[in-house]
Amino acid sequence: MRISGMTTSEIAPAAYQLVPLSKLSSNGLSGLLIADGVGLGKTISASLLGVYFSQLHGLPTAIVCSPILVTKWLTELRSKFGLSAFAVRSKEDLVTATNEMRLRPLNFYVVTSSLLSSGLGEDGLSLGVLIIDEIQNFRNHETRGYAAALALAKRSKLRVGLSATPINNSLDDLSSELALLLAEDNWEAVSAMVTDLWSWDRERITRPLVTRFVKERLGIHFARRQVRMKSVRFSADYNRVVDSVLRKRNGEANIYEIVTYLRMAASCPELFLKKFGKSKLSKSPDPKLKFVRSELLASSVTHWLLFVEFEGTARYLAANIREKPVFVITGRTPIFERDEIIASFEQSKSGLMILTPVGGEGLDLQFCQGVINYDLHWNPMKIEQRIGRIDRIGQTKDAIEVINIRVADSVDDHVLRVIFKKLGLTEKSIFATGDIVFPKREARIQLRQRAFEAELNESKQLLSAIRYNDQIGLEEYSLLGEIDDSYCNPAKLRESALTAPSKLPWLSSGPAVRGWRRGIEEEAIKLREALSSYS
Repeated sequence: MRISGMTTSEIAPAAYQLVPLSKLSSNGLSGLLIADGVGLGKTISASLLGVYFSQLHGLPTAIVCSPILVTKWLTELRSKFGLSAFAVRSKEDLVTATNEMRLRPLNFYVVTSSLLSSGLGEDGLSLGVLIIDEIQNFRNHETRGYAAALALAKRSKLRVGLSATPINNSLDDLSSELALLLAEDNWEAVSAMVTDLWSWDRERITRPLVTRFVKERLGIHFARRQVRMKSVRFSADYNRVVDSVLRKRNGEANIYEIVTYLRMAASCPELFLKKFGKSKLSKSPDPKLKFVRSELLASSVTHWLLFVEFEGTARYLAANIREKPVFVITGRTPIFERDEIIASFEQSKSGLMILTPVGGEGLDLQFCQGVINYDLHWNPMKIEQRIGRIDRIGQTKDAIEVINIRVADSVDDHVLRVIFKKLGLTEKSIFATGDIVFPKREARIQLRQRAFEAELNESKQLLSAIRYNDQIGLEEYSLLGEIDDSYCNPAKLRESALTAPSKLPWLSSGPAVRGWRRGIEEEAIKLREALSSYS
């Protein structure tokens, strides 16, 4: 295998992307989580897996993804694998797909997750392989969408989840995702197992069920990140209004609403004042907006992404930025318009794309050279997902710009200082947000301590999990020299499924591979035994 020294734009399907196929073939659990770092081509790994098993079992493959990613998947399957996959975006599409499967059992279907969320998954597909992209979006096991995804998983011979950030908020995220991948078991049993084993034997969960590769250990060249922190300060008059509003709301709002109001106050004064019926402060220019406008004029970056937390902030910026053409995608943007907006943005000579959290996952926007985190987020995984929209395979620039805007004496100071300083997250985290420098002094405003302590308590397991990610799958790097990457060719992979269905011919027969497969089998048996005891 030859990876070191390559640029991301040169990367073709490579040996590490056959490891998930090898593990799923060896673990006997019918489920696998591919948790490679952002931008490493999890879609390629999953597609190789689908190609092999669809041929092996003579059953169709379905990819469930957010509506905005349907076109991306169709393009990826066509360009890299020569597959004419079919989009399933409506109930009528679902009926057509179900009928087609009887005649074309090797087909690939890309199913929009919004279709499942409406409950239509119950009328759906009987599958060989189910691939759930951005599986962390199904972390709430009490929703209708989750129930529909689980029903589909139970009718699938094999289940594969994709996520660079499987734990977004708490350990329950991982429990819900694994319960989809281990669909024969109930959520309560999986959750109890994860909760118990996570504190003393995490490897029993991750070794048979998770593959993870990161760019640094693969020696792949990604763009260098040039990170800047810009501190701004709102006026004393505005801060007094914020304090007054929050004092009045203290008895009415719960602690999570208070956090939301604080974030809104730091995001956009005009939005906050309008929300609470306060008059606009005529002598209070917006320093965040002023900085962005000056940066757009001064920088050599042609295409920027700018992330905000609130739709109102996105509308405010779009109405007040004149320096570049502005493109906006929020949760209200119709699905059928999003591909066209992205295409127009890419084709423009320069531009600014404003995205609410809907744009933080899954999109390939590597033609951009800069990211502005207009609103910071306490969760480092969210920040990494944002930067990962441009820091990924296909980015041709040697360096990309990352600008983080911090509002002094605000929620930014308090939440981020507490989480990053008190809990000790460093730049060595694979999520690579430690190069943001936070102030050491105490924030002037005494914010609602109970609200932040509630978020802090929920974040302790999360940040512990982030640090543990460095340890997942370390032994599998030693396998890469034992893999024949010519089997990344779809035709050769299909042929191997027909002629050597149990051999995994891309793996050498050496002791390293035999030991690895034996270890995976043994750990999978232990995991199954643990699950049985909780069931």
